[in-house]
Order: sequence, then structure tokens, then C-alpha cells
Amino acid sequence: MKTTTLIVICLALLPMAGVSQVLISDFPPNSEPQTDAVLELRSLNKDKGLLLPKVALVAANNPSPMSAHVQGMTVYNTQVSGVFPNRVEPGLYYNDGTSWKHISTNAPTIGDIKSSALASDHDGWYLLNGRVVTALPVAAHAYAQGLGFASNLPNGANRFLKGKTDAEILGSSGGSAGIVIAQENFPEFMFTATLGEAGLHNHSYNDRASGTGMSAEGGAIQTVADNVSVADTTGISGDHSHSFSVNTGGNGTPIPFKPPYMASNLFIYLGSN
Repeated sequence: MKTTTLIVICLALLPMAGVSQVLISDFPPNSEPQTDAVLELRSLNKDKGLLLPKVALVAANNPSPMSAHVQGMTVYNTQVSGVFPNRVEPGLYYNDGTSWKHISTNAPTIGDIKSSALASDHDGWYLLNGRVVTALPVAAHAYAQGLGFASNLPNGANRFLKGKTDAEILGSSGGSAGIVIAQENFPEFMFTATLGEAGLHNHSYNDRASGTGMSAEGGAIQTVADNVSVADTTGISGDHSHSFSVNTGGNGTPIPFKPPYMASNLFIYLGSN
């Protein structure tokens, strides 16, 4: 095996004038290198892979241990280092010219939230149950604080998710499980009532007809005129009032305001280390 390795290294170092592709193999190749590849690796039994250089990155925005950011540079990082949002974890990284990017397939991002049938923390996902962030592992604690959860994780029990406004605090809760309708919520309306005839009555008085007449008074015939007016007030006999009542009903019970749902647990991703 040592001899084979030495031969491969020597062949790779030989000048190859006029050759644009390089093929490295652990057996004598029976075909030319792939024309679209600058470098091609082949394994006789197809049981070997490419081992990338292992380095200890410092932070995503720090090129170290390289001297500068180099676009296309690919390495395998071996340590956890840095602080959110430039924290790095073990895994494959490539450099885009300004920072290191973690290579992953459908990997969650710090701060992602998901629903799950699982009931406990798993694989970097932490149950949103209102716990104090100091109870989290060191790395998860740092990520939680970096997201703005200084003292506690939000409590997702019996809550729906909604997009926050600029004025709202991330993780704050609000809303109500029911609606209470106030007077101003009703449209304009009026009650129409008809009074009954209870208390119906009349007032009577005597009044002589208007005009003039003759009267024998004081031994002489006098002309009597009944053509003056007098203001008067009738008695209080029959004085009364009418009253009515309207049933108000109700006792302020809130109207349920919860659409059909399926219960699950809410988790936030705070890193797997």
C-alpha cells in the first residue's frame, strides 16, 4: 500500500505538458480522465472517498486559519467556535469570498420553529415551554440570547403562530380565546313601544255659553255679558304615569373564538451542539 501511494504522489507531481485533466486511481486505469474534470479520482472497488483537509475554523466571518477569504475554498471544520450569528460547528464548509458557509442538506437554521408530535427536546430542537434560558446547554443558551430571548423561551402551549409587527417583541403572546361584544360593536337600532289604555280618564267642567243676556238685579234690568276668558288648572284626579321595561338578558360570557385545530408541540432550533 505504501508503494502504491508513493507512485500516485509521484505521478501527480510529474510535469504533464499538454494534458488538461488529471486522473488519480488506486489501479491502472483503462480509460482517459473525464474531459470536463480538472481532477478525477477513481477507486477499483468503489470503497474509498475523498478526505478533505480538516481545519479548525474560528468564526464564519473570520478566514482563519486561512490568511484570507478565498471563494470556492472547501474544508471540513472540526470545532465549535464563534458566537451567533457567526458560530461554526463541525461539518463541511465552503467560502463564498466573504465568509464560511455550512454545507448541509435541508438542515435547519438557528431560530427555525416547527410543530412536532414529539414531546421533548431532540437533535437541537428545544420545546417552547417558557423555560429559563439558563437551563439550556451552553451553546443553545447563547443562541437563544442571540435571538433576543434574554431570560425565557416563549411558551407555545395553546398558542397559534402569527407574523410579528414592527412594534411587537419577538416571542410575545397576545390575543384572546373569546370575544366580548361591547355596545359600540352593535349597529344603530331603536325600540318601538305602544302604550296601553290603562289610566284612561277625562276631566269635566261647566262653562256657560258666550254672548249677552238680561238679568234683573238691584231692582233693574241689567245686561250680562259672558264673554271673558279665565285660565284655570284642572285637579289632579286621575294623575298617573306609564312605564315599560325591556329584557336585556345576557351575562357577558365571551363568544368562543378558536377555529378547528389539531394540537401539537412547538419547538425552536438552537443548534445540535
